[in-house]
Amino acid sequence: MISFTVETNGTLPDGTPLGAAIERMEASSAADAYGVNCAHPTHVLSALDGGAWQEHIVGLRPNASVLTHAELDEMEVLDTGDLGLLSTSLQQLREQLRNVRVVGGCCGTDVSHVAALWGLAPVLD
Repeated sequence: MISFTVETNGTLPDGTPLGAAIERMEASSAADAYGVNCAHPTHVLSALDGGAWQEHIVGLRPNASVLTHAELDEMEVLDTGDLGLLSTSLQQLREQLRNVRVVGGCCGTDVSHVAALWGLAPVLD
């Protein structure tokens, strides 16, 4: 499984659209699966265009915070974000990424975040 991160605008740190990165991998050396990690669901939503590449995403490990990677890097204590926004935006994301089967947490998440995301599982399946 190859996992990518995206910036707040939905592109990889080098500016490549997420879909283009997955399509490039599929054309050269396809992975068994893809994921998106270390990005808030609202940032990932910005990357989606309805393309067939979205079917390859099976895992999500979102950040709790909507801050940029640069802003998070400067913090001494990570932002734990807005749990309600994390949950609702992950639900919106999951509605567009129907093959997601692995959900976890990344920067700023703790057991309360993961429990809330796990609580979405019946709604998402």
